[in-house]
Amino acid sequence: MKTDRINNELPQPDLFFKNLYSSYYKGMAIYAYSILNVKSSSNDVVQDVFLTLWEKRDQLQKIENIKGYLFKAVKFKALDFLRAQQRQTQKQATVEKEFYSQKVYHETSLEAAEFEAKIQGYLKDLHPNYRQAIMLSRFSGLTNDQIAEVMNVSKKTVENHLFRGLSLLKKQLGENIL
Repeated sequence: MKTDRINNELPQPDLFFKNLYSSYYKGMAIYAYSILNVKSSSNDVVQDVFLTLWEKRDQLQKIENIKGYLFKAVKFKALDFLRAQQRQTQKQATVEKEFYSQKVYHETSLEAAEFEAKIQGYLKDLHPNYRQAIMLSRFSGLTNDQIAEVMNVSKKTVENHLFRGLSLLKKQLGENIL
C-alpha cells in the first residue's frame, strides 16, 4: 500500500480491507512461518489476525502504522499459538502418564489377584494342619506361640507345620515367589 497511515475517514472499508489483505497477507504469512515453521498454522494465524481486524474495523482509524500493527499482531498470535500448543502437549503427556500409571496399577492388581488365587488353590491341597498354621501365621498375623495355643499343640509342632507347609507351597509356586 502507498501509505501506512489510515485516513480518518474510510469511505469504503470493504475495499480498504481487501487492499490491506492483498498487500500484506503474503509477507505476514512468511513472518508467521518464520516463528511457527508450519505453513498451515502460519496461514491460520494470519487469517485470525485479519478476522480480528475485520471485527474491530470501526477502530482502524486509531492505528498509526497499519503495517507495524499487522506484523505485531501476527507475532503475538503466533506466540499465543505456540503457548497453546505447548499446553496441549503438556496435557497430553499428563494424560498419557496417568493412563500408563493406571494401566500398570490395574495390571499389577490383576497379577496380585491371580497370584492370591493360586495360593488359595495350593493351600486347599495342603494337609489341614499345615494350612491352618500358615493361615494363622501369614493371614491372621499370629505368632507361633499364639498359633500353638489356638491349635492346642506345642510351639515346635507349629514351627514344623509352617516349615513343611511353606516348603510345599514354594515347590508349587517356585522358589523366587516366597
